[in-house]
Order: sequence, then structure tokens, then C-alpha cells
Amino acid sequence: RVEPAGPRPAMGVRLRDDDGVRVSSVAEDSPAAEANLAAGDLIVSLNGVRYGDSSSVIRAIGRMRVGDKVRVIIERDGKRYGANIKLKAHGDTFAETPQAEQSAEF
Repeated sequence: RVEPAGPRPAMGVRLRDDDGVRVSSVAEDSPAAEANLAAGDLIVSLNGVRYGDSSSVIRAIGRMRVGDKVRVIIERDGKRYGANIKLKAHGDTFAETPQAEQSAEF
């Protein structure tokens, strides 16, 4: 596997697998927070592609670059919402998160 050059991209969410890919938390002042994503949101798709688990979502974001825009469709309270999110560098988004916890965040 070839790692992309430069900083790792991130939206500013932590995920869990629970009846699909759910947001378990959103980092303060992150791109996801600016787009009003919230804990409990179900990620329906990224750029029109559906993912079955959080690992697949993290890999998809990992193939992108800082500054790329991602179209995210989420489901909340039975309704679907869309947001365009501009990815930031992982360190800028999760500066206070211990290293051991970062693997589940993007």
C-alpha cells in the first residue's frame, strides 16, 4: 500500500459500526461540526458511494487529500440531509486526541 504524501485528511468525526456507519462524536470546530454533523447520525454515503463499515469510510477518506471536498449524506431522525465538507489535516482536527485513539477518527 502506498501512503499519500502530506498530512492525513480528516472531517473531524469518530465512527462506530451500529446498524451502518454512525457518528459517535464530532470534534469541536472541525469541518464536520461546521457542517452540523452530530453524534448518532448515520452516514448514508460519501461522494455518492455507500459504505458498510467504518473501516471502509476511513480508508476512503484516507485516499483523499487535505482540502478536498466530500459530499456527505447522513440520516437523522428518519430524514436525510446532505453536506459538503472540506477536509482538514488530521492533526489540525484532532490536536488534543491521544495517539492511541486516532485510528477510529477521520
